[in-house]
Amino acid sequence: MNKNPLLKILLAAVLAACGAAPALAQQSVNPLAVPILFDNQTGLDPSQIHIQFLGGYPVSGSYKNSATGGTPILSADPGVSYSLAQLQGLGTFNATTNTKGVTPNYASTPGILVDNLNSGRIYLNFGTQGLANPAMAAGYTPEPYSAVDPNYPTRWQYFEATIKNGQVWADLSYIDFTSISFGLNATNAPNGGNTNQTSANASTLVNATLQSATSNSASLPVAGAVLPNPQFARVISPQYTVGNNQTVYGDFTHYLTSLNNNNSTIISGLFAGVGGELGAPTTQAQIYDYTASFNATDGNGTVTLTANPNSGTDQYKNI
Repeated sequence: MNKNPLLKILLAAVLAACGAAPALAQQSVNPLAVPILFDNQTGLDPSQIHIQFLGGYPVSGSYKNSATGGTPILSADPGVSYSLAQLQGLGTFNATTNTKGVTPNYASTPGILVDNLNSGRIYLNFGTQGLANPAMAAGYTPEPYSAVDPNYPTRWQYFEATIKNGQVWADLSYIDFTSISFGLNATNAPNGGNTNQTSANASTLVNATLQSATSNSASLPVAGAVLPNPQFARVISPQYTVGNNQTVYGDFTHYLTSLNNNNSTIISGLFAGVGGELGAPTTQAQIYDYTASFNATDGNGTVTLTANPNSGTDQYKNI
């Protein structure tokens, strides 16, 4: 695995599975806190991998400090990051009182306990410190394409998570760029769906992404650099340009033309919600499930979305 760096993230509970927290003597822990473990398969020293919460989304939870043994609260404040060396293993649950959570194989794996994170991102980066936030702004997130961003030469990636009431919705995301390969696995989640999300190793992801571009300038900050070149940071996605507004991918003309021939497709997934399960009907967690029909005769490429019976329901609970 060291030749093909991967960081595997383990969620000790997903969806209706409640991840109860291990007993920590120094602090009373929410029994619904979800353990998130970071299984480092990169070959890098844990002190060279950092996690943090950016974008202004508050987080509540705790971790075990490997230096002091204490259980400080997690913070999403600007400039706060945690190296994997700081995060002590969470231990195991007492099998006589709770069978969910951290298994013996991962008892010493660096981890955090999260009570609540609403539609947030957890950032990970390689280096001697966490991602820089020069203005110390609460809503700051790095710009992967911008040469003036202080994190431009740094390898970083994020995954997205909503955690509340012992339930988890999480996904891996390479929609903006490809830099670090993640794997995401949920354990002890009998009601979970898609609980094992696996990515190819970083070299494979990077090469495949760059090969789909029309210019090697899609690789930043050095054009054409790929792993294991230490100057490589990321390959950007088609939504971004580089330099003097240079497009580095082909356009979607042929793809849209093929769709615009009285074809249809299904667009479906889970909206995790922003108002909780009891929020307003338009903002609470729900399934979206539409049939998209493309009109080949009006000359405008009109798309009609028709809701399927499952759309707008809470049937995600049965996934």
